[in-house]
Amino acid sequence: MFRSACLLALLVASVSCSDYPYTHEEASICAVDGDSLIIVVTRETGRSKTRIGPCPKGEYKPKHLHTQAFVYSLKTEGDPQVQQGPSFDLSGQPVTDAMWRRIESDLNIPQARRLFDIGSDIQAYESSGISQEQTDHLRKLGFEPDDALGFIDQPEGRWYLGLDPLNQTIQLACLEQEILATRNWPAYSGIIWNHAQNRLILLNDWESAPSSDIPYRFPRDVTIWNYKADTTRTVTLRPPRIDSAAR
Repeated sequence: MFRSACLLALLVASVSCSDYPYTHEEASICAVDGDSLIIVVTRETGRSKTRIGPCPKGEYKPKHLHTQAFVYSLKTEGDPQVQQGPSFDLSGQPVTDAMWRRIESDLNIPQARRLFDIGSDIQAYESSGISQEQTDHLRKLGFEPDDALGFIDQPEGRWYLGLDPLNQTIQLACLEQEILATRNWPAYSGIIWNHAQNRLILLNDWESAPSSDIPYRFPRDVTIWNYKADTTRTVTLRPPRIDSAAR
């Protein structure tokens, strides 16, 4: 009995809690509209509570969400234009779909967005309903369907996007036009398929940000690949200046 009480006392003594504020800034959406690159930065603030002991547990309670959009020119390098987006009182709840729709509407975000971002117009390859004959045809073109990420339907036919991580290449294929376009993919961290202008915007995020002012997943530079003309050019992005009032 005494031994059990001692063990219980030691267990209780070994458990402690820490409660502190947290802030998370992230480039949540990257999109292209003509020759403008739009980067939406969200800043979530709240409190984090961590229980330290034999069974550690963390709990986050978001309080506020602030948004800003940074609009860069893809023609010339320079400081971005800054647009203030909506803010929300989260009251301990996660960001909802309705909030995202409000952000998209207020900041007028186009659908040509970074792959897998909310609202991207790229459809998942699994939903393509592709036949075995079409799969074999893609392989004959040199496109491996197992590496496919998604597709987009264009007036001239259906285009497929694929990424081969082993050979570090990115591919685009159109069966109807018998077209295969390939480019090396050495260090990019995101893709925007700007299909209206036959371009892939290849994002290269900061691996190690020069300061804490750089939001998570914020691009350092972009490479613009016109896959029909097979031309490329790179634009370096100046680090954003986050609104001090939003911090």
